[in-house]
Formats: sequence, structure tokens, C-alpha cells
Amino acid sequence: MEDIDSILGCYIRALPLDDIITSEKATIGLLALINLVIEQVNVFYGERRPSMRNKLVKRIRLLQELLGMLRQVPVVEGMIPMVFDLVEDLGANKTKKGQSSKSALDETEADISKDVSSFDPTKTGKTSTQLNKTEVEPDGAAAVSKPKKHVSSWSSVGKFKGFIRELDIRTMTVLNLCIESTPPNGSSDQSDVQLLSVDLPETCMMLEDLLSKCKFKLKPASAFSKPENSLGFSRVASLSETKFAKQILAILPALCQTMEDNVSQRKDSTDSSQGTNQNQSGVNSTLDEIAMLEDNPFAIKTFELVFSILELLFSWPGFASNCQISTECFSILGSRGQNSTQGPLSVRRKHALQYLLDFEESCQSFSSTINLIKCCSVISGSKDQRIADICKSCLQKEWDITADEKENKVRYNEGVGYLASTFLCHSSESRGELLDTLVEQLDIVINKDGDAEKIFPTFTRATLPTIYKIVLAKLVEHQKSIPSDKENGFDILANCVGNFATLINYIKVVNSRPLLRSALLFGQKFLDSFLAIGLPLLSPMISDSYVEVQSILKKIQTSTRYLHHVTCHSKSSKDIALTARVPLLKKFLEAFVLKVKAIFAQHGCTDAFWVGNLKQRNLKGEEIVSQQVEEEEEEEEDEGEDIDDLSVLSVDTDE
Repeated sequence: MEDIDSILGCYIRALPLDDIITSEKATIGLLALINLVIEQVNVFYGERRPSMRNKLVKRIRLLQELLGMLRQVPVVEGMIPMVFDLVEDLGANKTKKGQSSKSALDETEADISKDVSSFDPTKTGKTSTQLNKTEVEPDGAAAVSKPKKHVSSWSSVGKFKGFIRELDIRTMTVLNLCIESTPPNGSSDQSDVQLLSVDLPETCMMLEDLLSKCKFKLKPASAFSKPENSLGFSRVASLSETKFAKQILAILPALCQTMEDNVSQRKDSTDSSQGTNQNQSGVNSTLDEIAMLEDNPFAIKTFELVFSILELLFSWPGFASNCQISTECFSILGSRGQNSTQGPLSVRRKHALQYLLDFEESCQSFSSTINLIKCCSVISGSKDQRIADICKSCLQKEWDITADEKENKVRYNEGVGYLASTFLCHSSESRGELLDTLVEQLDIVINKDGDAEKIFPTFTRATLPTIYKIVLAKLVEHQKSIPSDKENGFDILANCVGNFATLINYIKVVNSRPLLRSALLFGQKFLDSFLAIGLPLLSPMISDSYVEVQSILKKIQTSTRYLHHVTCHSKSSKDIALTARVPLLKKFLEAFVLKVKAIFAQHGCTDAFWVGNLKQRNLKGEEIVSQQVEEEEEEEEDEGEDIDDLSVLSVDTDE
């Protein structure tokens, strides 16, 4: 490395941004320059000499600025993505037989710079004066117009994905190396060199690149997703999933150190602002620094990216099955929290979970908090009240949504739904009481009751469809967990039926398509579990507790009647997505009527109910006289599935 380290600090000729935007060949030259810088970072990532490390950091800063320039240029017509050969590990000094280390490295340098040297800016029709080339200083800082800072770097240049070389995953160790404040022992380098560190924008750039690699290699492919294109991931594609996961573990200390540095920096600024010996101007200056740290999008984005990487690693199927990887990962995380790395896997898992939970207060954005909860939920393995408390506090907070999250409202709405679902799963409180609370909060949103106490500000009309679906799903799960004994089972069943009737009534106020879809889907599932669990529980109680049984049946009968209106609305509106769920629901509506009739007949209570025809009505209760609906009903009668004659059940209130 000592023979070629000059290329890390040599001059680089770059073009002004205006010329790059207007010149196609200059765009190609910019791509070649980016590839040159990336390969320099790949080669020198392990440098520990202070002066060389500083040059490496400046090259990383230059890369971030070049990517910012690349966002503003178009793709040149006719460009074909290049297939990059894997570069040998130069640190291993692998050379050909009869060839010196220096000559081998010189050849590699020539290969890397080949694209740059092949670009001749004089052929663009402009003179060298018009091109106004700008020299990049040896320290790596380009004298170009500084681009606007964006939270994202790699995600914004996806159109050039096939033309940019791949950063080696091991370059992430640069984040850890630049933390040291003193040169290594025995170093012959100058001891008075002030070490530079990778700034937050460059850190986010490298974390985004690592996250894209994890999504490519570790994210399980769904049955409906297309195969991931390996373009831009030549190095990662050559690795097995296990080997890639081990490389993630090798840089895990650097990822942890990045988060810890952000926390300590904010803590130091806060502590200094509380000093009693500072003058007023000093206090104001420190407060401004704290505000800048809290509002810095890069500081916020760092936590979000690291937790996303960890969540993908924990969710990888091989993580749980490979005891060596999971044990090593938990040991690394636990040791960061000053805990013992010895003991069984369950103890190490507990220490790792505690280490991650300690970052709760540092997560200032909604996305970073969601990613933290996902990490903790994956490795918790069981109910954890600490996770439930974090979810509850997030639901009770009025979030200042960032610009990126405003553009993707679906992501925020799904996040609120995930918080509600995780809160119900991990809370140690009674599931029935929790569902009652959520239904009450939905009632405030539906009826716009401004006087009622709103516990969860995140429950709004925008998040209503997601929360409505989550509550219905958890209600079905709660009903399936009803015990067989009469004392406890009846109370839970009555609570479930009451909440179900309330949720179905909400459709009368807000009959949006997502709510109707959820009502059809989970209405069928609720009736299925009610027929399997609820009716066998109520049948022996008719003779002793007739009034209570009658009350439950009347509540659910009101809901089934309106669900029938929803099926009629789906058929009349010709909504394919809704109509697809109608046949199965009508099957359970018919089964419900038949089984209730059989139960009452078994106990000699045939006079307590009657079965009649139910007219086709829409969501407003108006009768539907559409010829098409009548024809469909005639077809159903011809098939021997006369559901309408049994679609209404009325339970007499008099004994």
C-alpha cells in the first residue's frame, strides 16, 4: 500500500456542474470519476495511518458530493449498463507469478482509471476554456458548487445503478476507524495530525448503500414479487447468505458506534447548556447547536437506517436457525451495553434487547421509532411490556411528520396500524379491556366527538381504515381464545359481540371502500368462530339464562343484517374486489340462521323467533330494485341456494 498511496491524494480533474448537466460526455466522465473514487475507498478502507485516513475520509466526502451532482443529470441515451469484474483483495497482496506487488497494483490503478482517461472533453466541441475544468484539491474536496443536502443519496441516483461500481461492504469499518482520537501505537506518521471523522451526510450515504445490499440478500422474496435484479450487486451476489450475514456482524460494532456517537453528542451539548459558568451568549450558542442536532435530518436518518439493517438481519430465516450467528450478534450488542457476553442464548438475547431499547429516547422521528420497535419485536421472542409501553407512548404522541413521510402517507398509516397491533400483542393488560379502549377511540374519530378525551392523537380519519382492520382482526383472535367454561367464556363472548356490533355500525357513518372490504373479510371470520365457539357455549345456557342469550343473539343479528346490505351494495356497485368476498360471507350468514333455528327448536323455543324474507337494500337502507340484482338472485334460486328466505332472523323479546 505504501507504493500506491499517492493515488488517494492526487489531483482529480472535474467539470463544473453546469457543464455536466448540458454535456452527455461530461455525464459519462462524472460516472467514471465516481467509479474511480469508489474503488479508491474499496482499496484503502483499512488504512490506519492518520494522514491516509484523513485522505480516505475526504474521498468519501467527495463521493457524497459527486452523487449529489449525479442526481441532477439525465441518463445519456444509448448507455448500456456495464458488467464489473470483481477486484481482487489488494490488501492480501495477491500478485501474478513473476510480478512485483507494485506492478500489480499499478495495473489495477490503470484499470480503474481507464474510463476517466478514455473521456476526452475536447471532443465535445468546446474549448478547454469553455469547459472551465475544476481541479479537485489533493485533500479530496472538490471546488464545485455545493449541492443541496438530501437525506438520501443512493436512492436518488437509481437511474445510474448499472453504471456505478459497488462499494465493498467492509468499507463500513471506516465509521469505526475514524472514531479514534490518537494514532496507533508505534506509528511513524505525524502525531500532531488532526484526525477527521465521517460526517453525518456521508454516514447516511454509506448506510443507505448497506441497507440496499441487505434488502437484496436477506429480505425474503414473497410469492408475488419479481426476482430481485442483481444489477449493482455483483459483489454481494457472489456471497452466500451466511457469509454475507457474517460480514454484517463484522461491521456491527461500527454501526453501534455510529448510534452511540449521536447519542453522546446530543448529551454533551445538553450538559454543556446547563453549565453555570457560561455567559449568556455561550448558552444561546449551545442551545442553537442542540436545536441543530435535533432538527438535523441526517442524525435522525442514521437511527432509522441502522435499525432497518438490524431488522432485516434479525428477520432473515437463517438468523434463528444458525445458532453461531445469532449468538455472536447478541454477544456484540450485549457487550456494547457493558453486559456479560457469557451465558446461554436467552441471556444474551435479553442483554441485546435491553441495549436496543435504550435508544428509545434518541429516536426523534416516527420512522426511526417504528424500525426500533420492529427490531425489538423480532428478537423478543415473547410478550414484553417494555415494547408495549413504547408503542403506547408513540400512539399518544403527536408526530411532526417529515417531508418524506408526508409524500408517502400510506407508510405512516401502516406504521400506526403496526403500533396498534404490536401494542395489543405485547401488552400484559386484558385483551378485552384493550379492545374496548381502541373501539372507544375509534368512536371518537367516527363521530367527531370533540368533547371526548382522545387518548391516541394518531387515530384520525386518515389512519381509520388501517386501525379498523387491525381491531377487527384482533377481535376475531380474541373470540377464538374464549375458554369453554360458562362463567368466563360468556363474559368474553358478550364483550366480543358488543364490540363487533359497534364496529359494523361504523360503516353506516363512514362507508368507505377499505372499511367495507375489512367488514366483509373479518365479518365472515367472526361468524365462523362464533358458530364454532359461541353457539356451543350459548346452547346449554338458553334454559337458565334466556335473557342474556337472547341479548347476544339480537346484537349479532343486527350486525348480520347490515352485512347482508353490504353484500347487496357490492353486487349492485359491480365492485369486483368486494363481490369476491360475498359468496363465502353469505354462506356463513345462512349457516348462522340455520344453526340458531336448530338450537331454539332443540329447547322448545320455536315461538321465540321467526324467519322471513329480507329485501335487498343498499348501505343507506333503501330498497334495491335493480334488474341485474333480481336476475342474480333468480340464478341463485335455480342453483338451490335460496339464502334470502333464511337471511333474516328475528328473536322475540317476549318469552
